Amino acid sequence: MESLFQDVRYALRRLKSSRTFTIAVAITLAIGIGGTTATFSVADAALRPLPFPQADRLVRLREITPQGEPFTFSEPDYRDFFRASHALSAIAAIKPLRLTLAGAGDARAVEASAVTSSLFPMLGIRPEAGRIFGVDDDRDGRAAAVAMLSDVFWRQRFAADPGIVGRVIRLDGAPVTVVGVLPAAAAFPPGDIWVPLAPSAQADRTDKWLDAIGRLAPGATIGDARAEIANTASALAREHAELQGWSAQVSPIGDWLVQPATRRMVWVLLGAVGVLLALACANIAGLLMTRAVERQAEIGVRVALGAERHRVLRQLLTESLVLAVLGGVLGVLAAFWILDVWSSLIGTLLPPGRAASIDVRVMALTTIVVLVATVAFGLIPALHGANADLVSALKPAGRQGSPGGRRWTGVFAAVQVALAMLLLVGSFLLMDSFARLSSVNAGFDAAGVLAIPLSLPDRAYSEERRQAFFDQAVASLGAVPGVEAVAATATNPFREWGFANDVTPEDRAATAPPSGFTQAGWRSVTPGFFKTLRIPIRRGREFTANDRDGTPGVVVISESLARRLWPGADAIGRRIYWGGVGGRTREVVGVAADIRDVRLDAPPAPMVYLAYSQLPLPGMTLLVRSTPGAVGVADAARRQIGAIDPSIPVAEIASVDGNRREAISAPRFRALLVGLFGGVALLLSAVGLYGVIAFSVTQRAREIAIRLAVGARPDQVTAIFFRRGLALTAAGAAAGLFAAWALAGVLRSLLFEVDARDPRLFALAAMVLTAIALFASYLPARRASRLDPAAALTREQR
Repeated sequence: MESLFQDVRYALRRLKSSRTFTIAVAITLAIGIGGTTATFSVADAALRPLPFPQADRLVRLREITPQGEPFTFSEPDYRDFFRASHALSAIAAIKPLRLTLAGAGDARAVEASAVTSSLFPMLGIRPEAGRIFGVDDDRDGRAAAVAMLSDVFWRQRFAADPGIVGRVIRLDGAPVTVVGVLPAAAAFPPGDIWVPLAPSAQADRTDKWLDAIGRLAPGATIGDARAEIANTASALAREHAELQGWSAQVSPIGDWLVQPATRRMVWVLLGAVGVLLALACANIAGLLMTRAVERQAEIGVRVALGAERHRVLRQLLTESLVLAVLGGVLGVLAAFWILDVWSSLIGTLLPPGRAASIDVRVMALTTIVVLVATVAFGLIPALHGANADLVSALKPAGRQGSPGGRRWTGVFAAVQVALAMLLLVGSFLLMDSFARLSSVNAGFDAAGVLAIPLSLPDRAYSEERRQAFFDQAVASLGAVPGVEAVAATATNPFREWGFANDVTPEDRAATAPPSGFTQAGWRSVTPGFFKTLRIPIRRGREFTANDRDGTPGVVVISESLARRLWPGADAIGRRIYWGGVGGRTREVVGVAADIRDVRLDAPPAPMVYLAYSQLPLPGMTLLVRSTPGAVGVADAARRQIGAIDPSIPVAEIASVDGNRREAISAPRFRALLVGLFGGVALLLSAVGLYGVIAFSVTQRAREIAIRLAVGARPDQVTAIFFRRGLALTAAGAAAGLFAAWALAGVLRSLLFEVDARDPRLFALAAMVLTAIALFASYLPARRASRLDPAAALTREQR
């Protein structure tokens, strides 16, 4: 035991005397362990199996529009699919709601969903308190006045009141009895409160708001469910004219909770961190082998003086172990810090209820891999040194090291350059893609605009009262100092998916299918909407106060929809059916510029804008544009809304610019993360190349001294080592570019308006890496040219 302590103390003294080497290896280990653990922990949170019994048997059901776009169900459609299903043992529906809670402190908006009684049993969710919904709670069109609470909401809003079951609360002004509390682990469907859905067979078949999920029946496959639901969709289309051209789709529920793009991003990040880990190991290998070759003479002297070979080997192994433990500790600390950074960036990318946390198994495995690599790369040259020929080791020429040692350090340096090139190309592609996405013209000016989502209780607010409320809100907020313009829209820009419906030109109604000529997005907006967001009106006019209920129906449409409905003709004065073919038509009074208010990475959706007074919805978002430098607008807005109706909660006030930034958080995260990996890889490869050239200079000091002594110019000496650095850089860069070209397809689906094999970005990455690598080679090469021949030869003779 005493000898072990002596070995450790000696190892610490040796490492302390070689601070640069020790710091380089320790930082490399910390990067490898910390970066890998943190990234794998994020990936585990995203890809972990869903917390439901037999989660692989759960599927999502969606209807498909005649244009091929996924869509939600109407209540009658859901009931028809449920009755016709044999491949699914259960089907459940979910409808998102905006509700206002009163009777438990100040009124507040809550995230709520109406769900069928089949949902929680299908997901294997049991209540923490009380009961779940039963079939009596959601009979055809007659939902019971009951509710369930989430565990978090119960604790935060009701202080974990043990008597919550049976307590009456008020939702949208109506009394509702709490019948149960869901457990904390029940993260899906997300929300605070659930109420019974009670789908009605008498509801409007074109009113599609329901998400549906199902569980495959025993022995059934997802292929069976797809075939069955396709047949049901065809039968319903023959039976109901408004469903002609519609179909249906079945997909794994995991593709809903974790979007395919997010899965691809996670796999790309795992690949990137794997490359970084390999680069870290290569860097450690190069550093340890360089150090081992430098110490061959020392080892030879110790053996010549009587030290036993196994004792020397144990000492060298102890040094590697101490170095590995030091780096491992730093790596564990770095993992927690890096995960905190990642967690602040990933936002809403993870599935509901998931949070990234350090996975001890991943950390242990990563630490073992890196530490074993450190010990192995330290042990191999130590074995070689302990068994070296003593005579050659003690000769001055022996200090030049073996050609094999120089060759292997060069190989490790070239591998680092190749791996760095691979990450650098990927980071340039993703950063260019993010830059393009960030600069996309949304079609409106979001700067200085606040978004205030509001939800009016259905029972308390008739259509007339809704109209009066938003008229008064727009007028009151417009009078606030610093406010330039105010309007309301049905969709919170970049925060909600918006709505879509069928649109058919009146002059094509005779030949259009019953399901309509085309699908288009729609927004119900108040007068001043286009002015507030500064959306250009290309033709005609926007809405005015005269466009009210009881007057002829009017719409403003987007340019893309105008071109699609009447290519090459003027749309002003034309009439359309909105929501099926039949009933009254609406006149096009204006054509507005296309906008992207949901997704920046998709083409602008054809859009129909309807006058709010002719379609007064209970849920709207107030948009408030303030003048530059105005302060206190948000607080003033809260006061004005509270003055109109104190029972209407203002859940949050956010800038539309902030919503936009959040909407592109996923591409920003992957660009930043892979960019950081690329930067670290660039640094590690530069350090590795610097070490190789510096090692070569040290080993060839005698040769350099002789060259200088016989008249060689300093620039000639510099060129010798600079050429080696250039050769290693060229070999590594070529291999890295080839690998990046071959793997470019992996990134294609994550890029926006960027070619995955864009030669400009490949060339830029090559130039940046080559410049850094050559600079790292030049520094020790230049130092070689400044050696004092006499001093160098004197040291060699000692």
